[in-house]
Amino acid sequence: MRPLTKLIEKFILSGPNWMERSVRGAERALTPREVSKVRTSTVPEWVEDTDEGSIFKTKEQPPFVSFSVQPVGSGRSDHFVSVGDGSNSVAVSPEDPFRTVDFTVFDTTYTDRLVVEATFETTDGDEIHKTRTLTDGSFFSARYVPVRFTIDEPAQRVSITVESHTTPPRRREQLFELVHRPEWKASPEPGLTVPTPRGEGGTPILLISVDTFRYDFLHTFDPVLSELGEAAVVPAEPRTQGYATQPSHGSLFTGVHPTTHGNFATKNAAAGISAGIDPELETITELLARNQYKCSGCGSEAKIGPKNGFGDGMDRFRYYPISWDDRVFDGSDIATAAIDWIQTDADAPSDRLFYFLHFFDPHYPYIPPQPEEIDGGIDYELTDRVRDMFSQRGYIDTLAADPVEFPAADTETLLENYEASLEYTAFQVQRVIKQLKQTGLFEDSLIIITGDHGEEFFERKFWGHSTLYDNNIRPGMIIKPPADAKLLVRDAVDLIDVFPTIAELVEGTVPEACQGVPLQDSRSGPRITERHGAVHYSVAVEQDGVKGIFTYEYEFPGRPTQEQVTDGLVNAEFYKLAAVRSGNYEDVGDSIDRDLRSEIQSAAESFILRTESTDYEMSDSVSRDVEARLEQLGYK
Repeated sequence: MRPLTKLIEKFILSGPNWMERSVRGAERALTPREVSKVRTSTVPEWVEDTDEGSIFKTKEQPPFVSFSVQPVGSGRSDHFVSVGDGSNSVAVSPEDPFRTVDFTVFDTTYTDRLVVEATFETTDGDEIHKTRTLTDGSFFSARYVPVRFTIDEPAQRVSITVESHTTPPRRREQLFELVHRPEWKASPEPGLTVPTPRGEGGTPILLISVDTFRYDFLHTFDPVLSELGEAAVVPAEPRTQGYATQPSHGSLFTGVHPTTHGNFATKNAAAGISAGIDPELETITELLARNQYKCSGCGSEAKIGPKNGFGDGMDRFRYYPISWDDRVFDGSDIATAAIDWIQTDADAPSDRLFYFLHFFDPHYPYIPPQPEEIDGGIDYELTDRVRDMFSQRGYIDTLAADPVEFPAADTETLLENYEASLEYTAFQVQRVIKQLKQTGLFEDSLIIITGDHGEEFFERKFWGHSTLYDNNIRPGMIIKPPADAKLLVRDAVDLIDVFPTIAELVEGTVPEACQGVPLQDSRSGPRITERHGAVHYSVAVEQDGVKGIFTYEYEFPGRPTQEQVTDGLVNAEFYKLAAVRSGNYEDVGDSIDRDLRSEIQSAAESFILRTESTDYEMSDSVSRDVEARLEQLGYK
């Protein structure tokens, strides 16, 4: 063996630590979420003919992610699964009839010829055969081949098989391939992703998350509002249910609060806690896939990617890690991917389409593209200086400390760069909406554009997104309902309302697990957002124009116990929302009606201690206990 080949092989055989060697090739360790799915053999309910022990899991090849049914061989540990071998045949039989099926043939690197066959069984009992032969020689660079079959008659089942002729790579080519993408095995045999049957009709849905988008910067999206037209609605009082990207997106996708879905932002490796949506919860994309929607996702933050449950139910997902300084990837790549998908998907006789796009550009470090257009250029060290000032401070410590003395000119620069980043993102969103119009999908589509959280720039001692104050949990939000839908967009919209709204639109009912309120219904009761810190838990409750924020000691994760609620109230704050809107951030607890204060904290404690109930009211006896604790904190 030649020295270079030996060196390459030694690298492959020795690492990385998630790679193991087996007869079948490279394997990687599964995330806890994936392990759970292996143990429960979770597959989409319409998939048939899978080998015993097969699972529905992700194959990652940045910036692409495929979803495939893959067999786990006998005797193989359920902590590992081959990433190089997929099934070459699969059948699907959804509950509702369909005429179109989409899927992807992957691992085509060394394929010279592909023959893809589909046998449809119609609702009348007939069989329709479709064949596609591919010999264009582009497989080496493509790695995956999208395929679609459409028939004229409604079908109840389709069986798909792929046959291929491959040229085995020379030993050195294969080694170079593994070094270039160590997470892949260059398999000589192509496999199939899970086919997506697409039902007739349907409402196209576009869900766009703009990271770090606070309400008072909605003017940056004026071009988007113009593009959407008169049908667009801007809720006056939107709220997030998490204070940071992970918990907020978990609530967006599941319709429940962060404690319930478990996708926390707080890191606690010592406690053995891993981020990710609870596998037992159904997500938006799982519900939509069950209803024959083709779901696609694209973003720049790996924490809200497939490994944390955001790919479940997706037909495809792309990940573009943003690079703020050289712009190798940014929001333009996400918009371009969506535009390409919409153009391709619109050709099928089905509008059951869902696109989730996450734009990360406005996030810290707030560096917009084309920095030469910003007066004075970009100070790339400015945001690092801010971060260093706050990295070691906890929430309670910051509340107790004197305000940070940060130059006003530097704050203004941060805000200018943040605003420019939002304007750039708005331009990319506008591109996607134009594509919906060009393909005829716009009028009937539901479009939801929302921030996952806001951002603070020293308005109340804080910087970044770590509090439950208005500037952080009141996001920018725009909603365009479908043309003929009876969907009244109210001013009070929470992120947990998105899932039940879509469920009501698609299925006519809301899953029992949902804690949000669909836009088809009216909202009542307090509005609640929670924050899981490493040491302290905080919950904000809004009612009758007043917000109370209550902080307790607790053990991450979860919520405080009864004992910690009774004895562990560390801090209480009260604010009048009308005053906050005018820039008055003073704690006004003493000027708020005593009964209202008590009622708000009672609602907070009911929320903390509840299990499945969504009723946040408490008894008079509990309210009297609350009053006593508030008096101990200085409220009269």
